[in-house]
Amino acid sequence: MIEKKANFVEIAGPLVRRGFRVTPVHPESKMGVMRNWQNWQLTSEAEVIDFIRRCPRYAHYNVGVVGKRGIGRLCILDLDANGERERIERETGKELPPGYRVLSRPDTKLWKAHHYFLQTEYSFKSFGKFDSKNISVHDLTSVDDRGLHPVLFDVKGIGGGGFVVGAGSVRDNGEVYRCVDDGPVPDLPDWLVDWLIADNRKYRAGCAQERRAKHAAIAAARKQLTPQQRAEMRRKNLPAGFDVMESDIYSFLRKNAGDLAYRGLDPEAIEFALINLTKKFCVGGAAYVETEAGKERIHKTAFDPTLKFGDHEFFYLSKELDDYSSQDGLVLSVPGPSRHQAMIKIMKSFPNSISSDEAYSRLEDELLSADFGFSRMQENDRVAVDKARKAAGFEVKSLGNGQFLWKRSS
Repeated sequence: MIEKKANFVEIAGPLVRRGFRVTPVHPESKMGVMRNWQNWQLTSEAEVIDFIRRCPRYAHYNVGVVGKRGIGRLCILDLDANGERERIERETGKELPPGYRVLSRPDTKLWKAHHYFLQTEYSFKSFGKFDSKNISVHDLTSVDDRGLHPVLFDVKGIGGGGFVVGAGSVRDNGEVYRCVDDGPVPDLPDWLVDWLIADNRKYRAGCAQERRAKHAAIAAARKQLTPQQRAEMRRKNLPAGFDVMESDIYSFLRKNAGDLAYRGLDPEAIEFALINLTKKFCVGGAAYVETEAGKERIHKTAFDPTLKFGDHEFFYLSKELDDYSSQDGLVLSVPGPSRHQAMIKIMKSFPNSISSDEAYSRLEDELLSADFGFSRMQENDRVAVDKARKAAGFEVKSLGNGQFLWKRSS
């Protein structure tokens, strides 16, 4: 039973006043819901209020605090496992510095904490500059009840975009994310950067070794059996007949859901496909899809609001089509429409002349309805409008007194 309902405006206000960039987060899945949240966030109380006025369906969503690679920008060390802070301090001989910190489970798991930092010139360079990626390190020595290696820690915001759920947000069990150190956000220490990189390298080497061992086991089984024998083993639900280990079902679902969404399948079709793919290719898949936990996981994966759905609008424009259209079995990778493409499509529905204010209002309403972040108050969004406007064939005429008219070119 949820004891408290999230209030997006109340939660976001203190966070944007601190200079944090925020985005709406689903109250149950903890997933960002805006399709381009990595590049669009709310940065002021005025934007927060205007956003909820235009999109009241998000009024009771939680708030994500977003970080993105760059010197002086925010990043967050998300400690997930009991004893992880102590491991860092023991192995480095140093203590994590004081500064803004949030407990994600303050009533039940005090060790789960978000340590906020500012990226430095040293961290930006060490993590890989503009090629850096967020870090997630798991415990390869154990598995949880889903058959996954549990997370030890994440470093979010050092890649193309990452977020944590912000203070004041409400978990589905009613527990509230709590700020326990309201001090300034410190610089990310050089010594911590070095340790994070070294520990991540060790983890990734372990992952590679584990993947090689799994593939070798699967390959060895395939060599010893004919396709007919493997099919018979699948019918008997014997491991040697399958391609994917039971412990990797979750990753298998996530990857295939993304692929199917890009190809334009709707959530209902994705859910149906995931059930069949899991039964066909995963060890224990037939039993998994019949369990309540399996059904719930497949449904949530298929209806994940962060899935990027594609279409086949550009089928005839693909270069691959020119090269392979005469061949059977052609498979094209079709990306979903970008915000730029969505803007052009919206603008092409405008009349031949429209006031700038009305054009922006229609763009805001339609883009937000499609879960694309947009605000006329953000400079980068106004630049994006100018590019799309030109592509859509509109020129801007000044009417004086700060008023402008969009007129379609002849």
